[in-house]
Amino acid sequence: MRQLQALLDRQALDKWEVISLAASGFGTLEEMIMLEEIGYALDPDIVILQILPGNDVCNNAKSGLNICDDYPYRPYAFERWDGSLRRTSGQPIRNVLRRHSALFNALEKSF
Repeated sequence: MRQLQALLDRQALDKWEVISLAASGFGTLEEMIMLEEIGYALDPDIVILQILPGNDVCNNAKSGLNICDDYPYRPYAFERWDGSLRRTSGQPIRNVLRRHSALFNALEKSF
């Protein structure tokens, strides 16, 4: 981020501000959620997505869950018949219970 800021400061006619919303271990859907919930409010001129080998490939497909990811609760997306994306997760029932059941949360934390 600092290197990009320095490069832009040296070469661009206008001043740029570089803001990173990066988070270690995020998959592309989590990055999209971050962009929608925080990034767009910053009114970006440019959005850059960096994909690295390793967990980025597995983090983008529920089928990669058991290959290289220890976090089964991340969101995933699948394409609907009309081309739109639907969000889901590696464990949808558990995630619903986490969001809506205080009893489930208490029991899960006790184990």
